Amino acid sequence: MVAQRLQSWMSELEGPQTLIVVSHGCAGRILRGIFADMAPSSIYDMDEPHEAIFKLENKEVSRVD
Repeated sequence: MVAQRLQSWMSELEGPQTLIVVSHGCAGRILRGIFADMAPSSIYDMDEPHEAIFKLENKEVSRVD
């Protein structure tokens, strides 16, 4: 259900834009996976840090340290 809600929200975004999105760990992990077009089974293997910032751009996800 979380993935469906995030996909719905992402489909409403129009064109390239800069956003700052704050979420809980699980929702952030799912959002990163959807953005990077990952298989659902791979999304749950991803790291779920609570103090991290990620940059999502051009279907790539990178952690900002």
